Amino acid sequence: MPDNRSQPPPARSNTVGSVGVVGLGVMGHAIATRLYQELGALAVSDLRRDAANDLVERGATFYDTAAEAAAHSDVVVLSLNTAPIVEQVVFGGDGVLAGWSGDRDGLISDMASIAPDRTRDFAGRVAQQGFSWVDAPLSGGAPGALAGRLSLMAGGDEAAVSRARTVLDHLAGRVTHVGDS
Repeated sequence: MPDNRSQPPPARSNTVGSVGVVGLGVMGHAIATRLYQELGALAVSDLRRDAANDLVERGATFYDTAAEAAAHSDVVVLSLNTAPIVEQVVFGGDGVLAGWSGDRDGLISDMASIAPDRTRDFAGRVAQQGFSWVDAPLSGGAPGALAGRLSLMAGGDEAAVSRARTVLDHLAGRVTHVGDS
């Protein structure tokens, strides 16, 4: 499989900066596929390198860890199954936050449907480190993501949700800001 780490990324059409997707299961792969089609550049990471084969062949860049993907991304979209997995991928030694320095204006958009108390905890811990969190559980499945027709319920402060929308609007026909995380 080609490894595109040394190649400069193609020009991007988004205004938010660089974007990464962590978690390339059925839903995450559909999200990553759509974002790559729309944005022209994407960092991706998954425990299974082969989950990214087709994305890398098209030009996305695969990273072995969430930290490495985050180091090359201003916005990281998470497509993970459970709160413990989200916690490990964000706060673990190879997690998103390990890849960001204090001078990066990083934003995490978590698309998992996890308990609100866990989301609030994660959002608070991310904010303590100077970064932003938007939870954006979805409706519409992989076909909706591929077509850009998901319905998203975004939670987070107004500025973070507005910024996240520069990415999320490529995935969704409707993004509803439902308040804080």
